[in-house]
Formats: sequence, structure tokens, C-alpha cells
Amino acid sequence: MTNYSGGQRPSGGSTPTQTRPIIALGNVPPWGKWVAGVAAVAVVAFVVSQLLQPSPLTFTSSNVAPLTSDAGVEFLPAISPDGKLVAYAAGPIGAPHLVVRSTAAGASGEEVRLSDSTFTSETFPRWSADGESVRFWGCRGADCALLETGKLLGTVRPVTVPGHAGASSWRTTWSPDGRRVAFVNADTIFTASEGDSGVRVVALHTGHFREFWVLHSLAWSPDGTRIAYVNGNVEWLTTGNVEESAIWVVSAEGGEPQQVTTAAALNTSPVWLDDTHLLFVSNRDGPPAVYAVEVGPHGSRGPPRVVPGIPDPHTISYASASRTLTFSKFSFRRNLWAFPLRAQAPVSIRTGTPVTTGSQLILAHEVSPDGRWIAFDNIVRGAVGLYRMPVAGGEAVPLTDRSLHAVYPRWSPDGREIAFYVGRAGTWSNWVMPAPGGTPVVLPEDSGLNFSPSWSPDGRRIAFVLRRHGIAKCGLLSRDSVGGPWRGPVALGGFACYPGAWAPDGSGFVTSRGAEGDPGTATMVLVSSEGSATRRALPAASELQLGAFPRFSRDGRTIYGSGVRRDGRGGVWAIPASGAGKPQLVIAYDDPALVNVFGSLSVSTDRLFLTVAQYESDIWVAKLRW
Repeated sequence: MTNYSGGQRPSGGSTPTQTRPIIALGNVPPWGKWVAGVAAVAVVAFVVSQLLQPSPLTFTSSNVAPLTSDAGVEFLPAISPDGKLVAYAAGPIGAPHLVVRSTAAGASGEEVRLSDSTFTSETFPRWSADGESVRFWGCRGADCALLETGKLLGTVRPVTVPGHAGASSWRTTWSPDGRRVAFVNADTIFTASEGDSGVRVVALHTGHFREFWVLHSLAWSPDGTRIAYVNGNVEWLTTGNVEESAIWVVSAEGGEPQQVTTAAALNTSPVWLDDTHLLFVSNRDGPPAVYAVEVGPHGSRGPPRVVPGIPDPHTISYASASRTLTFSKFSFRRNLWAFPLRAQAPVSIRTGTPVTTGSQLILAHEVSPDGRWIAFDNIVRGAVGLYRMPVAGGEAVPLTDRSLHAVYPRWSPDGREIAFYVGRAGTWSNWVMPAPGGTPVVLPEDSGLNFSPSWSPDGRRIAFVLRRHGIAKCGLLSRDSVGGPWRGPVALGGFACYPGAWAPDGSGFVTSRGAEGDPGTATMVLVSSEGSATRRALPAASELQLGAFPRFSRDGRTIYGSGVRRDGRGGVWAIPASGAGKPQLVIAYDDPALVNVFGSLSVSTDRLFLTVAQYESDIWVAKLRW
């Protein structure tokens, strides 16, 4: 409130002491009158424009309550168009099943599950436009497909995506009228219509300003004219990974995608409130929350506004007919577990010994060359940084300032340095720092994304992922001597690859990536002293689909990788580095409640270390008003 010192407020009839006399226009030169007139018109135009602009929506939430309370996870909710039913995935996160229940029943209400017990997982439910069917991603072992069942989960039947037969994906969604479908293939979003075999390209994510494309979570606007989607961090949907991502919108008829949020934070799970407003989940201000933003023809119109009263959302779904929001409230912890090597038979993932305990959020890690230390990244109070601790147990010591956002530590062969990468605001770069801690230094980089460094045994080369225009290749940095300046980078070969670990003899490194973004069969990338690269198949790994970054044993005879065999059996596998023989299961993923995150593993002389995640999640409902 303005303070007036002397005289009454304006409504009292007296002039405040702060006011000044206004000069009459009659005393102003002719040119001054013209200027004053123009200024007056400008002021009127500004006031009118502000009055005509829609006011930002102010939200309230009510009847916020849990809909489920079972042990394990209930997540990925999808509310029916009328808001009366919600479908979701439930059970152990490694083997969830499809559930439907009433949004009015509460946590004690009855639920319906699929009677078909042949599925090993049922995820990503979506409702048909009329609300009579639920589509979902069903897997029997490694064989997965887009399927459909009635709202009471009866007979299951396959779903054919128009214009996309034989390649149906969980990244597929139907328009509100049910006549069109949108789906993702690599860096492109397509649409197709029922009864039409042709497809239309509506969004293409290439170029320097969309370097990292992992497109998912497509959502049609209620009028069917626009499609919202997420670029980046698809892992959030099933792991709670807090890496950055951005929300985009594109016309359903095609055109230039418009960015709605930046990539400086997690921005995910877009759903339309109406034809011009989006709801989404973000940690832009700290803990995850639901935000609303107005969307115009060129992206966002005004800053996002938080929707209060929605605690710790993971993914959301909204029914405009009843103004009902459903969301999963997700919690998880990721700790380091140790397992013995050279056991006579495979051991269960349940038999591991925790190295860290509590609510840790560890992802990548590596044991030091002398076997005494383990370095890892960890999220503490919403920020990620590097830590190290004795392998035998003890206090974790921070190595980096958490504001740096350092991840994926890798020890140099002499144990004196640690390489890592920094990923923030859509730019990723490799760094090196002294192992005991100290000032980190950024390494020479390419114009693309530079990440996941891996040291050669002589400490003079670093292989890393070099991502240009959405394609991941292997890059190489080099130096003449340990401690000397780095030069490069250069791209290795014309093939896609993610470097894992170098072979102890320095001949090259193992990689496991196949098609972009998918697990692949392990191969060796042989690197000459001149920097040329060739690939050599490992026949022993031909029946495995491995996750990223497999590791060598200390003696170089064995490659360890986390993956799935063709028969659907998952675990950590020992692959003969010679390429001959059969892979042997070392650790069996036989408890779906315990998940090895992203295949993160590291190897010492007698133990293997995994990041083991445990999840808990419930479905909640809320009513929105604005």
C-alpha cells in the first residue's frame, strides 16, 4: 500500500504531497502536442491490449485422495474419457499387470485384472475414444505388441496401427475422435487415418537445436488440431530418472514444432486441459509438481503456473468431462549392491549385499583400479554430484559441487583422475578431475552432445559417445602422455555405437548398442594407433540383447553385461571375450521388485556391483477448479 505523508488519500479530496502539477497543453509547443497525442494513443492501445488478453488461470485442487494402497507399484494411470474409470499398471515394476478400477471407489474399491496369465508385463494403458476399450503394451518375454481389450479387461486382441503395420509401438496414441493415430519412429512423428495406408510426417527432430531426440508421451489436443509430446528422458516413465527433457507442440497437419518448455529441467507427461492449455509434470522449481501453461501458435504464452495440492506426481492423466486428474505418486531408492564373482551357479539378485543403504539415488559407478574405492553419482536434495567411498563400506565423500550436475564417473588406469560428463540445459560435455577431488576441467568437445567417457588402458585416449543430429557414434580424445593436453575429438567409423569398456590389451572397446536407442548385441570396436576403427562381431553374444556399457573382467577374458536372452531370461551375463562359446548367466533377475537400472554395473577382481532399484507408487485422484 502506498504511504502518503501529509494530506488525505486521493479519495479524501486533498492532494497528496507526492503529486505534481500537470502542465496544461496550451503551454506546450505544437510539436509537443503531437508527441503527447501519440503517447496518449499508445497508452490507450496498451491498456486495451492488456484488457483483451486472457487472464492466467488460477487453480485449486480438492478431494485429493489415494485410489490405491497396495505394496509395489501402481503407476502410468490413464483415466477414461468420462472420468469414471482409471486404467494403470500395477505389481512389481519388473512385471506389472493391467488394472482397471472406478475413480469413485477409493483405495478399498474393487479392481479388474486381465485373466490372461501368459503376459510377463502389461504397461502403458490408453483408452479408446469411446471409452469402451483399453489399449496397452503387452509382453510375453521379449515378444511385445500393442494390444486391446474391453474396459472390463476381457478378451485380448492385437491392434493394427494404420500405415504402421507390423511396427506398432507403445509410443502410439489416437485422436479424440478415434479416426487418426500418431506414432513415433526414431526422430519423426507420423499420423495416419483409419482406412488409409498412407502416413503424414508432422514433426522431424533433426538439427542443432534438437540434438538429443527421444520422442514419447504423445497427446492430442481435444479439438484434434495439435499434438503435444516430450523430447528426452523416456526413462522417467519407468524409473524416476530426473534427467532434463522438454515439451513440444506441433500441428496435427504438420509443420515446425514449437517448444513449450525449456530443457533445463525435467518436463514430462503432457495432457491437455482444454484446446489451449497444457498440464505437465516438472521439477523446474524443486520437487516434481503439476504445472499449467497456455499454448499459442508459437509455443508457450506466459510462464507455467503450478497447480497446488498435487503431491509428488510422476505421470498424470486428465478427464475434462469430470475435471478429474489422476496421478501416480512415485517414490524410489537406488543403492549399490555387491555380488560374488565366479560362483558355481547363477545367484539370485535377491542375494546381493547392500554397499549403500537408505534413500540413495545412485545410477552409475566404477571401482578404482586398486579395488579400494568406488566412485558413483548420487542425487542429494534434488541435485546430482559425484562421490567416492571405500569398497569395504564407510562414509561417502563428495567430489564435485552438486551444482555442476556431474554423472557417470570413470577412473583413469593409474587411479589419479576421474572422467565424467556434465549434462544440463540440453548440452552434454566430458570433464576430468583429480581423483581425490579438486578443480574439474572440461575436455575438447564436438558441436554435438559429448558424454559417457571410457579410458584406454594406457590413459592416453578416451572413447565417448558423440551424438550429432540425433545419431550416436563413438568419438575419441587423445593425448601424447599422461597429464598432457587433450586433442580432438574425432568420430570413429560410420556406425552407431556406445563405447563400454576398453579391453585390457588396449586393442579397442566393447559396445552393445544396436539400432538407435535400442539394446543390441555386443561387438568389439577395434581402434588402431592412428585412430581408425573397425567392428568385430562376438558370436558368443549373438543370442543376447544387452543394455548399455558392458564391462571387461580385470584379466580381459570375460565381458559382463546386463541383458535379456532371446527366451526372455534376464540377468547379468558372462560372455567370453574371445567370441567363442556360450554366455553364462551370473546374476539372475528373478525378483521383478528388484531392478538393475540401465544395466549399470562395475567389476573388481572378486565382486560385481550393480545399481539395484526398489520402487513404491500409488494412484491418486483430484478434482481441479479454475
